[in-house]
Amino acid sequence: MGNAQDYSDRWVTYGKNYGAWRYMPDDQINRDTGAGLRPVWIKQTGVTGGAFEVTALVNDGRMYLTTANSHLIVVDPLTGAELWRYDHEFENVDLCCGPHNRGVGLYEDKVFWGTLDAHLLAFDAATGIQFGMRK
Repeated sequence: MGNAQDYSDRWVTYGKNYGAWRYMPDDQINRDTGAGLRPVWIKQTGVTGGAFEVTALVNDGRMYLTTANSHLIVVDPLTGAELWRYDHEFENVDLCCGPHNRGVGLYEDKVFWGTLDAHLLAFDAATGIQFGMRK
C-alpha cells in the first residue's frame, strides 16, 4: 500500500491512489479503441434500497464492493465471480437521509469496514474470515 502511486493495475483508494488521479493510465484505451468498449460482466448484488455511492477498490485480484444496506461483496475483477461475501445484520437505524456506505479500507492483507450501526469490522482480504469487530 505504501507504493500505491506506482500500481497501474490497482485502485486502492477513493481517487485510485494517494494522488487522487481518478483515472487509470492505460495506453490500450484511446480515441480509436474507446468506441469498441463493452461490459465484460455485470454484478447483480441482490440488494435493494439505498444508493450505490461506493468506489470499488481493486487490489491483489479482488474487487471490494459495499452496498448501502451493509453488505460487503468481494468479486474477481476479471470475471465478476463472487469470492466471498459478508451480510451485516443490524437493527433498523434511524437515518436522516437513507442508508449510505462509503466502502472499505485496505491495509496489507486486511479489509476494514465501518457499518451503519457504528461498528468497525476487520476481515482477512483473501478468505473473508472476520477477525475483529469494535463498536
